[in-house]
Amino acid sequence: HPLFMTLWQNLVIVAVLLPFVRVPDDLRSLFLACAVMGIVHSTVAPVLYFKGLQRVTANKAAILGYLEPVSAILLGALFLGETITSRNILGGTLILLSGYITARDSGEASLGA
Repeated sequence: HPLFMTLWQNLVIVAVLLPFVRVPDDLRSLFLACAVMGIVHSTVAPVLYFKGLQRVTANKAAILGYLEPVSAILLGALFLGETITSRNILGGTLILLSGYITARDSGEASLGA
């Protein structure tokens, strides 16, 4: 179940990162940040992701997974002002190309079967 998987994922993350936490003087801002991260980023997003994985085939899920690093580069440039280098463009192109080849080949394999 997506909620069960998200719970265990979050517990492991907390266990790994807890030794590195420094409690600030302003606990109100800490509580607000933890509430937003806990609800939106660490619960809603993974639950939606796991529910989506239940509805698609493994091949399509893998292909969609290829888009994650490419979108991270684009969103980093858009929202954080990060620079896109030629290595980023080359890597993103190779990722998208391999996803396309995989989708094309798996489509032909399923048609021939």
